Amino acid sequence: MRAVGDQKINLSNVAVGYARTLVNASTGRVSAVDVFLHVVIPVALAAGMFAFWPLDANTMQRASSNMVTGASIVSSLMCGVAVMLFQLRTQIASERGFASRGERRLIDETYYDVLWSVVVGFSAVALIVVGDFVSHLSPCAWKALVAAAIALVANMAMATCMGIKRIAAAYEIISKVWDRAGNGDNPRS
Repeated sequence: MRAVGDQKINLSNVAVGYARTLVNASTGRVSAVDVFLHVVIPVALAAGMFAFWPLDANTMQRASSNMVTGASIVSSLMCGVAVMLFQLRTQIASERGFASRGERRLIDETYYDVLWSVVVGFSAVALIVVGDFVSHLSPCAWKALVAAAIALVANMAMATCMGIKRIAAAYEIISKVWDRAGNGDNPRS
């Protein structure tokens, strides 16, 4: 077993957790629709942008700046959501019988969707920043980095939407548990 210190910058567990969310809940198999929305469309968008590059350099520079701003804001907000989901999961783990296995799974999958959106958002920002440094040295490399950032931003949008959908589902479940517990003010009353 590897020590925790060996894993300081390894985010593979986040990627694996996110990949596990791209399944059909009723069959447990990989969802072709989810893979299409989360992987195929972003990659096709990036490939199209790289191949056909419809914008002039100044317009693309402004668009890149806007992507940095948007991705940074959304990623930062999703960090806050991840903290709240972590707290909720910790609370559920400490209270036996408070949530079913399916409810815990929903919260776990939501957590990984949110973490993934943070990772790809910050990664997109990093690619754009690096692209700005190489834009004068190699326009082709700059185009490739910006196109890859576009793919990450598109994937981030899909992961964020899926996370929001799951947060809404978790809220519905939790509100029903609170309603079953009594007056709706305290689940333990």
